[in-house]
Amino acid sequence: MSNGPIMRLDSIDSLRAMAMLMVFTYHAWAIAGTPRLAYSIGPIRLQLGDVIGKLSNGVDLFMVLSGFCLFWPVARSSERMASWNASQYLQRRLRRIVPPYYLAIVYVSLQPHVLVAVFHLLGKAANLQPGFTAWQYFTHVLFIHTLFNSTWDGIQGSFWSLGLEMQFYLAFPFLIWAYRKYGKRTLFGMVCIAFVYRYFAAIATSGLRDFRPYLVTIFFLGRWVQFAAGMGAALVVARIQHSKKLLSGSTGGLLIGGSVVMYAIATSRIMRIELLSRVPLGDLILSVAFGALIVGLCASTNRIKLLFEARLLGWIGYISYSVFLIHQNTLYYLGEFFRRVHPVPEPERFIILETFGFCVILGIAYAFFLMCEAPFVNDPRRSGRSLTKAPP
Repeated sequence: MSNGPIMRLDSIDSLRAMAMLMVFTYHAWAIAGTPRLAYSIGPIRLQLGDVIGKLSNGVDLFMVLSGFCLFWPVARSSERMASWNASQYLQRRLRRIVPPYYLAIVYVSLQPHVLVAVFHLLGKAANLQPGFTAWQYFTHVLFIHTLFNSTWDGIQGSFWSLGLEMQFYLAFPFLIWAYRKYGKRTLFGMVCIAFVYRYFAAIATSGLRDFRPYLVTIFFLGRWVQFAAGMGAALVVARIQHSKKLLSGSTGGLLIGGSVVMYAIATSRIMRIELLSRVPLGDLILSVAFGALIVGLCASTNRIKLLFEARLLGWIGYISYSVFLIHQNTLYYLGEFFRRVHPVPEPERFIILETFGFCVILGIAYAFFLMCEAPFVNDPRRSGRSLTKAPP
């Protein structure tokens, strides 16, 4: 701490793991057939399916973490803010994100061919589904697939968020310029732009029965609230660490507990009211919740942070990009095996996918990480200490 804020924060890796586990659990539940998972404990009746159905918001946590991680290096140092170079930044981002993503497209494309070949070797019938079109590949390679009805969820459904993330990355140099000129007002401006954009986008797409009402919300202007929350959290954590006096455990507990309450409000039915759904109010509350969680874990002495500094959780977060890239289609084929080849009821199928399926996918993802992501984690041309960590 004597040299200012530390560069790598263990809790951030664990929050990546948390976001990935939220998304994974939601997809396992959906692929298992969205079972209700109703259980009774005395007079209390629990509907776990309703809770799991809200875990898709793990993607929003990823967006907040993106804003935090991109802004953290410059937020922690005025010298870095002054010397920040857009060209170097873009080279690092493209090198870090693009090659593993392209290799994941290859993995997803080859997966059905491999499975059909295995089934034929076992003497079982299997038919190859139609392949992806050239238009699907073209839009995905250029990260523009979220702009079209026919491609936004193609190849692998979860890839839509990478199109949005790339828009964030390309807009980030403009945000640095704006912050140098306007300071913290830039974050307020981002939120205002998101509200105005979402309001008029909702009006323009009202009544449409295709995916366009949704697609306009996953354009970067519509999700700037999440990114701004991450940037704001980076500023707060940097300021607290610069002061060399972390927040008390009770204050950290209030932030963490408050984030849970805000998450419940943001995902409640009240946010589905038509008037509220036209503006990203739910997104704002959700983003503030995740921002508060980051501050509570990274800038306080609360003991809950010890859970987020566990090596295993941090390791899962460290390889979470690889898990995200390969998990959904792999999970789908595992689900099909337990639906058609060896049928089990939906609740049991979800439990199998959530446990056995997660272990299988984590193993595949780690192999993918070593072969396809690890070579691009650190740029060998950059000097200085490596920021990567060895797995446990």
